[in-house]
Amino acid sequence: MHKLSNTPLPCWSGTTRGLAALVLAASVAAAWGAPTTPFTFVESGIYGPQGEQLGRVAFDQSQTHGVDVMIGTAPGAYARTRSEFGSNGIDYVLSARARRELAGGSGWSDGFTIFGFSGSVPISTRLTGEIAGESDLVYALFVSALPFDVDALFAAVGSDSFDDSDPQLPNAQRLFFTGFVSGCGTSRASRGCGRLLIENYEGPVDLPMVGRIEFVEGQPVHVLSILIAEVDDQGGRLNFINSADFGISIPHTATYRTLSGSEYTAAIPEPATALILLGGLGLLGARKRLQHL
Repeated sequence: MHKLSNTPLPCWSGTTRGLAALVLAASVAAAWGAPTTPFTFVESGIYGPQGEQLGRVAFDQSQTHGVDVMIGTAPGAYARTRSEFGSNGIDYVLSARARRELAGGSGWSDGFTIFGFSGSVPISTRLTGEIAGESDLVYALFVSALPFDVDALFAAVGSDSFDDSDPQLPNAQRLFFTGFVSGCGTSRASRGCGRLLIENYEGPVDLPMVGRIEFVEGQPVHVLSILIAEVDDQGGRLNFINSADFGISIPHTATYRTLSGSEYTAAIPEPATALILLGGLGLLGARKRLQHL
């Protein structure tokens, strides 16, 4: 059963509120005993138009299985947030008449050790879903030789130096990062405007991201995947409930083991296609920006 917290949040704006909600989740996680890799966690909350917290924030975490929380009711203000090893998911629905905002996030971390091979291994994440209305979404994937710690993660996100449009974590390398922001060119502009890939976009999303991780045989590498979302009081929809699918491909002569015991799909094998799609979305974002000048 997921936990609910009454701890109040300060007023935040843009995708920052989703990150701030994760800081609040740290207080709940601490009560449970915040884990290190492997783990899954989810959090979501409902807020007033000025960012004031309304009611309770739903939070759940596990070191052995996926987690899934729901809060509110559709079509007024409804948020479902899920996480499992290898996938993040959010489904936020908000009516403009509700005079509410939704914010939260999903994350997972796992450790990978390869046997019988040392070298570069392809990985991928495919972000799929649909955006409508005044909705912001940020995704990032990090790797580290050290296990990720939930307390340290929330502390980093909550620090004054943390920038949600250019997220960095200590002792970790960011491999993937993308985002969608709304309100650009207006008084409602998010801090991510001009710094994230897509601005003022509505419609379906199918965004593959490809990269490589360097492995040394027998030495673990830890992966952290985070999806953060917000729908503001103008109303909108973010449907990414089965998204951010992670894949990894190792040589046929090698084997691998994960700390969670999970098995993962193969990485997307066509990096050229992925780059073309990324470029196309970038052009689309530029066109949307021009329409608002």
